[in-house]
Amino acid sequence: MKNTGKGDGLTLPLNDEQGRYIAKFPSTAFPGVSESEFANLALAAAIGMEVPECELVEKSDFEGVPEEFNTLSEGKVLLVKRFDRGANGERIHIGFRAGLRCLSRKYEGAAYHDIALALAVAVSPTAALDFVRRLALTVITGHGDMHLKNWSLIYPGNGDKPALAPTYDLLSTVPYIPANAMALSLGGERSFKAQSAPRWKAFANRARLPEPAVLKAVVETVKLSTSTGGICLSATLSQRKCSSGSMNM
Repeated sequence: MKNTGKGDGLTLPLNDEQGRYIAKFPSTAFPGVSESEFANLALAAAIGMEVPECELVEKSDFEGVPEEFNTLSEGKVLLVKRFDRGANGERIHIGFRAGLRCLSRKYEGAAYHDIALALAVAVSPTAALDFVRRLALTVITGHGDMHLKNWSLIYPGNGDKPALAPTYDLLSTVPYIPANAMALSLGGERSFKAQSAPRWKAFANRARLPEPAVLKAVVETVKLSTSTGGICLSATLSQRKCSSGSMNM
């Protein structure tokens, strides 16, 4: 498959095993899903989170699209640059489910504080607080599909030191499924409406993180999201591209 809008063409193997980009085509069941995810990635980048490079492109920019992607759905294609590929196409190891043995259960029994606790041990307390900020954005945007495989470790360089991978799959599910809840428990609750200061305090205690640091990270994320969200969304949708640091406010 080839993107004819990228100069001499961007080749995307159908199985994407060697490709450097992932193309997310529009959905007939969920209109505007590509634009929604793009807007959330733009917001995350605008408030200082690390995100993969992404771009909204037209379906007509592609040649050789498989028949199953030739639907009647309208909307853009979200093109996301893979962060598990180096500058020369070499593979960079990614550990899914935060790459941690204690998170081997996909859903049952796992909670967000388990991920934070594991990150603090496997990477650093700073990485755990970065996770808190991303988790706060998950609540703000109504993303009910942030389960374990959406949190990963990346092993750059010689692969001996893990880091929290860029945030990805930032889709708002509540606009499509109003009764949707969080994928995992946060402070003992999964309902978005239940996420209040007491819940975050419970999360902090279970994750063995300082309450003040967790609450500060959450409040800062809320303030940044509300103050920059509209500006970054308008500007980014007009240019249809985003990446970490591309929306400095």
